[in-house]
Amino acid sequence: GRLKLGAGVVGGAKDALKESINYGITRKQFGARLVDFPLIRQKIAKMVTGIYSSESIAFRTTGDIDHRIALKSTDSSPSIQEKMDALEEFAGECAMNKIYDSEWLDFVVDEAVQIHGGYGFIEEYPVARGYRDARISRIYEGTNEINRLNISGYLFGRAMKGRLALIPEVQKIQEAVLNPIEPYDGGGKPLSDVAEAVFNSKRILLFVSGVLSQKFMPELDKLTQEQEALSWMADIITQIYALESTYLRALKRIQSGDSNASQHEDVARYQMALSTAIIEDCAKSLIDGYFEDDSRRTNLSILKKFSKWPHVNTVEIGRRIAQAAIDREDYPFAII
Repeated sequence: GRLKLGAGVVGGAKDALKESINYGITRKQFGARLVDFPLIRQKIAKMVTGIYSSESIAFRTTGDIDHRIALKSTDSSPSIQEKMDALEEFAGECAMNKIYDSEWLDFVVDEAVQIHGGYGFIEEYPVARGYRDARISRIYEGTNEINRLNISGYLFGRAMKGRLALIPEVQKIQEAVLNPIEPYDGGGKPLSDVAEAVFNSKRILLFVSGVLSQKFMPELDKLTQEQEALSWMADIITQIYALESTYLRALKRIQSGDSNASQHEDVARYQMALSTAIIEDCAKSLIDGYFEDDSRRTNLSILKKFSKWPHVNTVEIGRRIAQAAIDREDYPFAII
């Protein structure tokens, strides 16, 4: 249900984007089309990027579940139990889809109303209903707050049961802190700057997981009561998943010779700017909320060491993304 909700709301976001572009093309203010104003273009760029990343995680999760079923199934017709086992294994990813996609839908329909101005509240315009209908998506199939707690619970639960080698990876990160950060080797692939951001984001996740676990050891189960920490952790995990999914999709399109390769590059870098800002902010909030004095200062210093993000000119990139959508008068990317 959570995965279906996540995938389903992408369609609603696309509809709101299309309505906004079409309205912005026909509506004029001060002798110019609405879509020709830079701030409107930046809204469109962010809407497009949110839809692209939401779409990317939905297809990635669905593909991973299908692959898991095919790998474990003993015949061509998987049993109900085999399907349920696959869904259980990817329960965290399904929760991420539900949260991420529903919150992007909320953003997109909100901006759609803003672009329409007062007309956005008039029922004759589709965005009015889209704005109203979108709100329930953050509530049913488990509220987004509950799903955030579940995501972090899956992470620490798997680690405690030995199904996820979290502690060894945390130890590697703690050892790396003592040494200079080695430059990331992108292997000559396109979008190596985005790949580097994904790599460093995962380092941040492991680092904050480690310091948080150590704070509550040996009674790690008490961490389940720290809902603020679990929520920040869930947001970090979700943003990493969204950024990596966006990167993998864009890389695949570029390497396949897609005629719109430059547009895929732009949206991947725009997503990098959005996700890394949230990841760093959540990590800082977690450290500020659970550590004091010297330990707080030390942890913030280590966080800064891992938070050296590649520069992204979101003004220029945003203008190009918006122009692609305006030229097409719709969402500018194919599903595949």
